[in-house]
Amino acid sequence: MKFLHDYTFIIGFLTAFGAMAISLFYSNVIGFPACELCWMQRIFIYPQVILFGMELWKREKVIVDYALVLAFIGSIISLFHIYVEHGGASNLACATGSATEVSCAVRYVYEFSYVSIPVMALSMGVFLMLILWNYKYISRA
Repeated sequence: MKFLHDYTFIIGFLTAFGAMAISLFYSNVIGFPACELCWMQRIFIYPQVILFGMELWKREKVIVDYALVLAFIGSIISLFHIYVEHGGASNLACATGSATEVSCAVRYVYEFSYVSIPVMALSMGVFLMLILWNYKYISRA
């Protein structure tokens, strides 16, 4: 646990930066269109790169609560996206797959019979919450 405590912000920065880079790679290089829920998830992932980067630069530990909130909200959106992706009902236009919107139910990546892009986003959010929770509460001793 000491290792995680000592390197929480480096690990958090690399995780958030990796998630941002992969999402941009999927949409701009491979050409997967981002649906409305994907964009909402990005809204809560991208600022974390800046937060963790500022912490590494300024060495101020005040970002923990902000990053926890962003990771939590992003994870809730990911859970909802997974629900929609598996056939759940949604009032969002993207869930219907209309001609003007990208469908939130389309799986562009589906590895090991369960890992889709929303599952990747959920995994990243939960991982960030765990390391931040560890930093703030568990490894203080």
